[in-house]
Amino acid sequence: MSQGPLDLVELRTGAKVFEATLVAITVSLEDLLRANFTAFYELVEIARNPNHKPFGNAVTVLHERGLLDEDGQMHDTIRDVVLASAEGEGTRLCLVNPVAR
Repeated sequence: MSQGPLDLVELRTGAKVFEATLVAITVSLEDLLRANFTAFYELVEIARNPNHKPFGNAVTVLHERGLLDEDGQMHDTIRDVVLASAEGEGTRLCLVNPVAR
């Protein structure tokens, strides 16, 4: 990581985000993965395909956690971090270090 919270960090995908933003989103993703795998799965699917139609109450859960807007849209920065952090498919989804090496 960088020297301060306002420094940009390059992600595995090539996107750049502020370090403080990356930390906040990563903590949220880790908590979501532990607490509600279905919502985590749906978040990754929405990041990968903005036209994905989430299952059940996932939009509500993700909105309450600040990961989606009220209309179910994902902010570009959140998408960048999710895409760099999530690896795998289906029940084999996991979090990896999103920072470029």
